[in-house]
Amino acid sequence: RSLGNGEATVRLSGGGDPTPLGLEAPPRLYVYGGADRAAVLKALSEGVEGGAGPSRLVLVAASEGERFARAQQAKCHLEGGAPMPDGVVYRSAPLKGDTAAVFTGAAASYLGMGRELALAMPGAVAKLGQRFGSMAGATRWSFGETAEPEHPLDQLWASAFLCQLHAELVRDVFGLRPDATIGYSSGESNALFASGAWRDLDAMIRECWESPVFKDEIVGEQKAARRLWAKRGVADADRAEWRTWSVAAPVAAVREALEGEVSVHLTIINAPDDCVIGGEALACERVIEGLGRARAMPLGYAMAAHCPEIGEIVEAWYGIHRRETFVVPGVRHYSAGSATAFTAEPDVIAKAITAQAVDTLDFPRMIERAWADGVRVFIEHGPRGLCSGWIKKILGEREHLAVPMDVSGRSGVRQLANAAAALVAAGVSVDVEALHRALGVDAQPKKASGATMKVPAHAPAIRLPAFETGVQVMAPAPKLVPVLGEEMPAVAAAPVAVVAAPAVVMVPEPRPVAAAPAAMVGATNDIVARAMAEQGRIAAIHRGYLEAQATAHSRFLSLQQNMLAGLLRARGGVGTVAVASSPVRSL
Repeated sequence: RSLGNGEATVRLSGGGDPTPLGLEAPPRLYVYGGADRAAVLKALSEGVEGGAGPSRLVLVAASEGERFARAQQAKCHLEGGAPMPDGVVYRSAPLKGDTAAVFTGAAASYLGMGRELALAMPGAVAKLGQRFGSMAGATRWSFGETAEPEHPLDQLWASAFLCQLHAELVRDVFGLRPDATIGYSSGESNALFASGAWRDLDAMIRECWESPVFKDEIVGEQKAARRLWAKRGVADADRAEWRTWSVAAPVAAVREALEGEVSVHLTIINAPDDCVIGGEALACERVIEGLGRARAMPLGYAMAAHCPEIGEIVEAWYGIHRRETFVVPGVRHYSAGSATAFTAEPDVIAKAITAQAVDTLDFPRMIERAWADGVRVFIEHGPRGLCSGWIKKILGEREHLAVPMDVSGRSGVRQLANAAAALVAAGVSVDVEALHRALGVDAQPKKASGATMKVPAHAPAIRLPAFETGVQVMAPAPKLVPVLGEEMPAVAAAPVAVVAAPAVVMVPEPRPVAAAPAAMVGATNDIVARAMAEQGRIAAIHRGYLEAQATAHSRFLSLQQNMLAGLLRARGGVGTVAVASSPVRSL
C-alpha cells in the first residue's frame, strides 16, 4: 500500500530459478593446509589459503571480523592446546576409510527444524520436490506454529523431509556418494529413499495415513499393545496407556530393572549408557523408580516400536515395508534387524525392518559392524544430531568422524558449513566451491534491465502550515451559571487579544476558599462520572489499537508461512509474471 505521494521503483520480471532467502550472512570456508602443524600455522599467519595437507585447518566465518576472531582462536588451539571452538576444525592427517550416511529417527523431530536451510537452498528443495510431491503436507507441523504435533506421523514425515533434503545437499552440493547407509528406526526407510533403493515416498506416506496400523493399532488407542497385555494378564489392559522413557543407565542395569515385567521392554540401545524403555505406563513407572527417577526422562513420541507388541500387526507392518526396490550399485545398507549389511531386495529389506520393529533396536551393534567393515566417516542426516553423539560414545578413541548436518538451536545454514568444514579437514573431497555457490557467498547483485514502473512507496515530508501573525479580537465569553451554586464576583468584560507569540499566563492572587456547600456534591459527582466515562473511552480506543496491531502481526506470520509453503511447492519450472498496463492505485 502506497503512503502519501512518495515514489519508489519496482522491477517485475519473469520467474526463473528460485531465489535463496538468507536470514543471515552466508558463511564461507577458509582452508589452510601443510605438511604438519607448524606449516599450517605459517599458512594461517601469512593468510595463504589452500595447500594439499595432509594437515588441514578449516575456519567457518561470515565476515572478516569473524574470520579474524576464528584465526586467533585457531592459533590458541594449535600453539597452546586451547579447546577447539565452533567454527574451527583441525586434523593432523586425513581419515582413510568408507563414508556412511546415517539417518536418524522421527523422535528427534522439533518445531522449525530445517526452516532456514530450506529458505537458503530453494534449488535443492525444488529438486527434492520432483520425488517428494507431498512435502508441503509433510512439513505442516514442523513449519507451523503448534508446538505439539497432532499425530506421531507428523513427526515422522517432517523428519523425512529434513533427511531427504540433507541427502540432496550431500549428493549435489558436497558432491559425495556415500559407500553405505545406516538407519536408526524410521531412518532405515529414509536411507532407502535417499539412496534410490525405494522411489515411491509419496505412496508410502499415503499408505501409512490410511493404514489401521497408524490409526489406532500402535498409536492412539494402542489396540495392538492392549491385546498383547491382555494375553499376558495385565490388569485393566483395555484401558492401559503406552509410555516411552529415555534412561541414562548402563544396559545391564536396565535389563536387571526390567526382570519380571511382561508389559515394558528395552526398546532401544543408543549407547552403552543410554537406553529407551517403552510399554504400559504403570509398569514403566515401577522400572523408573527402581533405576532412579533422576536418570529418566519421558519421550514425546507416542508410537509403539521395537517391542513384542508389534508382533500383533506384523503382517501389515511387513506389507507396508515390502516395496518395489532398485539395486544401488556400490552402496551397502545396514539395519538394526540384520547382523550384517545387505543389498537392496524387497523381501530382504522387509524382513530386516520388521525384525528391528519387533525387538530391541541395538544401535551400537550396527555401528560396530559398519566400523569393522571399514566405515570411518559418519554423516548424520535429519534433525538434532543425536546419532553423532552416540557414535562417538560407541567408538570412543578409535579413528572415526561423526558429523551431524543439523543441531537443535543452531542455524541449519551454519551447521551445513560446519559439517562441510569437518569433512574437508578430515580429507573428504567436499566440493567447497559448489558449497559457496549454493550459499551465495560470492553472489553479486543483479543489474536492473528493461522497462521500469514507478509507484508511490513512502509518505512525503510533513510540512506544517505557516503561523498567522495577525491579531484576532474575540468577543467576551457569555455569562455562565455558577458551578458552585453561588454568584461569582462580576468581572468587567474586555476584548481579549490573541497573537502568534508565546502566551503569558496571568495567575490571580490566592484568596481563601470557603468550604463547598451541599449543592456542590451533586455537581462534583457528575464531573467525576464524566471523567471516568472519558477514561473508559480512551481505554477502549487503546484496546482497539492493540487488537489492530495483533491482527497485523498475525497477517505477517501468515504471509511468512505462505512464502515457505510456496517454496516447498516449487518444482523448478520457469514461470512468468504478467504486468498489467493499467495505472497503480494507492489502496
